[in-house]
Amino acid sequence: CLDPLADRVRIWDSRAAYFLGDGVAPRHPSGDKASAVKAFVDFQDMPWEKLGVVPNDTLVLFDDQTDHWERVVQMRRFGFRYALFDDNWFPLQGDAYSLKQLCDETGGTVLGPLHMLPERVLRRSRNVTHGSVSQVISLAEHRELRQAFLDIAEVYYEIPPVLFFPSFLMHSPFRMDKPSNRLLVYMALSMVAPPIVQTQAEFEEVGALRELPVRELWMFNNAAFVQLRG
Repeated sequence: CLDPLADRVRIWDSRAAYFLGDGVAPRHPSGDKASAVKAFVDFQDMPWEKLGVVPNDTLVLFDDQTDHWERVVQMRRFGFRYALFDDNWFPLQGDAYSLKQLCDETGGTVLGPLHMLPERVLRRSRNVTHGSVSQVISLAEHRELRQAFLDIAEVYYEIPPVLFFPSFLMHSPFRMDKPSNRLLVYMALSMVAPPIVQTQAEFEEVGALRELPVRELWMFNNAAFVQLRG
């Protein structure tokens, strides 16, 4: 588990190694202890081989608002093939250059407000040291990156929402220009698979849903599974 902020960790497993913050584990109400807590190291700098990790047999979970294409390149360099990406933002949304944005051939340019520069794509990411980092790339460069991803991706699958369409599209508070609410509704209907549970009978059948906080059901963000070619 890698996280620059140790207090965000909610699950402690004695079999796991934790690389958090300055290497000090926060006090936890459950009293559970990690087997090892060391100072945070970013995924790209981690000596995976020394840790005994077998990349080809490992599933990586990215939930760090970092440029997804950069993470895919890093995965490939280490030999990882399988990953789950959270925060897989819609075009013109969010704080990271997501796989969903990367796969959009238009780069979101057709949805942008009129004052945006033509054929320019905003590539946003977060950096552990410098915070949010943005750069503007050309549509041609965006399409080159898209093709590079398509060339190495064997599987790209967006996990559908469990119960609701993503409601946050209707009141997006992001710091960048977004389409009108009418377009956001269209995006939700055309770019998101139907929910897994769609009827009251299906809800009753999956009893475990009653135990989940409602926020766990509506904070859907197109989480995607990726399998790279061997």
